[in-house]
Amino acid sequence: MRYLHILCEGQTEEAVARDVIAPYFDPLSVQVSYSIYTTKRPAGGPAFKGGLSRWPKLERELRLLLRNSSTTVLTTMFEAWVLADCVRLGDLMGDPRPAEELARVVRQQAGPELVNDGPDTAPSSGS
Repeated sequence: MRYLHILCEGQTEEAVARDVIAPYFDPLSVQVSYSIYTTKRPAGGPAFKGGLSRWPKLERELRLLLRNSSTTVLTTMFEAWVLADCVRLGDLMGDPRPAEELARVVRQQAGPELVNDGPDTAPSSGS
């Protein structure tokens, strides 16, 4: 058994990892796990999750995940990856309609990196 862990930027990427990527790998004997990037770890309180701020924080999170010796592959997933090829995403999902809507949003915002430029354009907002 091989183990793939996906560090996700937020809830949208986590949903793609859970609902699209993990089922794809099931028949290939690859166990997929995923987590959302932790943006802040306050002492004695819950961790804040989602969104990236600076490389040192991401590097720390990656190093923590790399300590798990059972993980065969560790990768990251941000909206640029999810939105870069919406047609392929539709193929993986087996339903082109959500992918067509994502492609429309990407065109409207002038590129995948600009889709999540604020609360009104985040994929999770439904716009």
